[in-house]
Amino acid sequence: MMILDTNVVSGLCRGADRPIIQPWLNLQATESVWLTDIVIAELRVGVLGWPEGKGRAQLDAFYEDLIARFMERGRVASFTTATTRHFASGMAKAKAAGREVRSFAEGAIAAIALERRMMVATRDTGPFEAMGVRVVNPWADQ
Repeated sequence: MMILDTNVVSGLCRGADRPIIQPWLNLQATESVWLTDIVIAELRVGVLGWPEGKGRAQLDAFYEDLIARFMERGRVASFTTATTRHFASGMAKAKAAGREVRSFAEGAIAAIALERRMMVATRDTGPFEAMGVRVVNPWADQ
């Protein structure tokens, strides 16, 4: 089971990254790939950062369709009160090792992965590894 980090999902839309991410994602078992509510929030914030117009509307439609497909299949993992224990222990572990995780979003995604015993697919492996999460980097694994 694997959570897609925001940079992997957004890589499906970026010209330079799409030829790497799409074939890699096609090799993954559909039922093993998950999103989190934190990733969804980051994607939506990213869309709103675009200037209004056709490009923003297309990006929004792409993400909303993708999100809907994950939700229909019950493959969106949420940050809950129970997850906060994993968040706190993972953040403390990283800090004690001198690898403090500065992003709440990365810490929250890592905590969800820890709670569910999932790995995270990401380009930014450092924060996740610091919290004890197994990672896969689609860009490095080509």
